[in-house]
Amino acid sequence: MAVGAFEPPPSPGKPIVLARATSHDGAKQFKRSTFSASSLETYCLRFRPVGAQGFPSFEAAALPFCSARVLKAKVRAQCRGLIGVPDDRLRLLYRGVELPDDGPVGKHLPEASGECIVDLQFMVLGREASHHEAVEPVATDCGLSVCEGVPCPEALRVAVQCCEEALRKGVEPMMARGGTGGVYMLRDAEGQRTLGVFKPKDEEAGAPQNPRGYGGRENSRGERPGVPSAQRATREVAAYLLDHEGFAGVPMTTLVHARHTGFVPLRVGGAEEVVWKVGGFQAFVETEETADNFGAHVYPVADVHRIGILDVRIASFDRNHGNVLVRVGRDAGTGARTLRLVPIDHGCSLPDRLAICHGDVVWMAWPQTKQPFGEEELRYIAALDASADAALLAQQVGLERCGLRLLEVTTRWLQAAAARGLTLFEVGKAMYREDASPATPSAVEVIVEACFDTARASTVIRRKGGLYPTVTYDPVASQLRGPPPCDGIFHRYDCRGTLVEWSKPFEEAFFRHLAPELDRLARERAPAQALSRRSVAASGSSCPAGLSANEASVSDASEEKLPPRSSGAYVPPHLRRQSQ
Repeated sequence: MAVGAFEPPPSPGKPIVLARATSHDGAKQFKRSTFSASSLETYCLRFRPVGAQGFPSFEAAALPFCSARVLKAKVRAQCRGLIGVPDDRLRLLYRGVELPDDGPVGKHLPEASGECIVDLQFMVLGREASHHEAVEPVATDCGLSVCEGVPCPEALRVAVQCCEEALRKGVEPMMARGGTGGVYMLRDAEGQRTLGVFKPKDEEAGAPQNPRGYGGRENSRGERPGVPSAQRATREVAAYLLDHEGFAGVPMTTLVHARHTGFVPLRVGGAEEVVWKVGGFQAFVETEETADNFGAHVYPVADVHRIGILDVRIASFDRNHGNVLVRVGRDAGTGARTLRLVPIDHGCSLPDRLAICHGDVVWMAWPQTKQPFGEEELRYIAALDASADAALLAQQVGLERCGLRLLEVTTRWLQAAAARGLTLFEVGKAMYREDASPATPSAVEVIVEACFDTARASTVIRRKGGLYPTVTYDPVASQLRGPPPCDGIFHRYDCRGTLVEWSKPFEEAFFRHLAPELDRLARERAPAQALSRRSVAASGSSCPAGLSANEASVSDASEEKLPPRSSGAYVPPHLRRQSQ
């Protein structure tokens, strides 16, 4: 049997024995292990080539724990012209997102089901492939198409088709002047009007083909480690999908395959080759104004709030002036100038950590954030479903669970804070750090870490023999050891130095503890703000002697009546002494 080929799954109950498998480049994949077939679902995968590269489509079975290297070996076994192509020149894509060579593919694909076929695409970089078995002609030097399976509005699909026609007619893509990555303006067939903006993922900051001197290895983490390089295009699409009903005004965005001599070529052994690229395609916004061209006080409160609501949900850590476009218009009735804000550039969002500072979010310094949310905004926030949004992104663009888990945390914090009357500024103040020092985490970060520890200590593991012992977690020993600097907020190690795995019971326990803690934080910060407003609005109102408005509100909050304690409740010794 060819290396990487898959046998039909065994009958239920029969154990599956995996020997050590070796890919084309000699990487060893598995140690010998035994699994029960009754507890595993098998993926039915359909492989299709990107563009017209001349290779056939085929289907194969795979288990969730196999790696992309093994799947690439299967592609080479089916497409004999790819036998000499190494793993780093063969890309496997799920909804436009590349599957990393190491680690189980089940982390990036939907839940395995024998009845559902998962479509994967493979793309060859370079010219090593032999096309003597091609069933189609080899691709030309230009092309543009929407990635299969990625959501794309019909109007944006039409724009992609118009841009492809323009590329074939010789209209060159224009690289934008600013930014840290490759950003190309694609125009119509006449070359007069810009229709879309294309951002290849291999030209992002920290990616191999970056044209502005910020190159690096793909999937590496640089100075902003929240999102690995070459994974920002997917987040652009995710931000558009999360902007339900266009509430914040995110332009239409999708993922595309593109090939043109105007893009940065692949450099191999001193030679340059034109290859297919994957990247984000966003509808062009007709304006040249950005947020730093006007005073912040002139922007509509509703626009600032809506962008802030989106940024809190997706944990954006790069909302600068240049990422907020300003549309200038005229009121039809009065003729007065109107300004509308349009958020763009959401590649730095949905990270796996929450180390965001006030300075990373420009609207934290704007006066509109200290105004209370409007009724429409409160209804929108209350109607958000964090779990459904996370499931949507996992299904549509294949984001990893760490970023989606943080999306659920930030959305729940936003809902708890808005329900208690906090402003957008107070929401951000509790979520963002005042400076970049790791020693000063935000209030929400502290709660996440505490809930992690509590859920870890309360989670039970069923062992052989029917015992259900609790897991002892020593936070002091863990802090002494310290996690690696590239690990996110949900990557923690126990006292033995073992990475804590997120099982379903563990995650349920985490969110069960998280909800009351977020509500407590909102309740603690809400009274001072509410009393301050009432004291300004109500004439003749006064605070108790010797107390400021804020101090009086805290005093009132501390006088809440607690439920009666059971006579049989355990009281720690130090509390017994206090009550005597």
